[in-house]
Amino acid sequence: MGKIDTNMILPVIPLRGLTVFPNSVIHFDVKRPETIDAINSVMNVKDGGDKKVFLVTQKDSIETYPLGSLNLYNVGVIATIKQVMKLPSKEPETLIRVICQGKMRGQLNHADDVDRFLKGDVTVLEDEDDQLDTEMEALVREAHATTNELALVYPKLSKEVVRKLLQQFDPSKLADSIG
Repeated sequence: MGKIDTNMILPVIPLRGLTVFPNSVIHFDVKRPETIDAINSVMNVKDGGDKKVFLVTQKDSIETYPLGSLNLYNVGVIATIKQVMKLPSKEPETLIRVICQGKMRGQLNHADDVDRFLKGDVTVLEDEDDQLDTEMEALVREAHATTNELALVYPKLSKEVVRKLLQQFDPSKLADSIG
């Protein structure tokens, strides 16, 4: 993975027990006021903006309020928020569901509390454009064989998911899809 000379300042969304990969669409629920403020700051951009955030996994999922970048892994995903829904909650805190699409990997260089939430300096990480050598081809074939075996053992595994995995020959995208 190589760095590109593209740095961005983005709201940082710490995730507990969840890792997001590029090209994946996920949803997660948010209750922390700081995280809700970060999401609202992106969604309230007047010109429509690109609604980008940096999603990164916390090192300690029990930690309620991670401070700065010390309690966060340094590699995460730059993602676009697709939708935010307010959910009913029996507790006094607001609960929202966020739907995001992972776009590309990023490295968190530094994060600070700004405007009641974390903002981070993020460098875009680019997948190395490796030529498929013999070893990499063998690993892709092994991943495809394992996918076929799983499809036989777990009949509830979506045929569409299996088909997409078997059609993917780019090692980086295949690994992200399996993850």
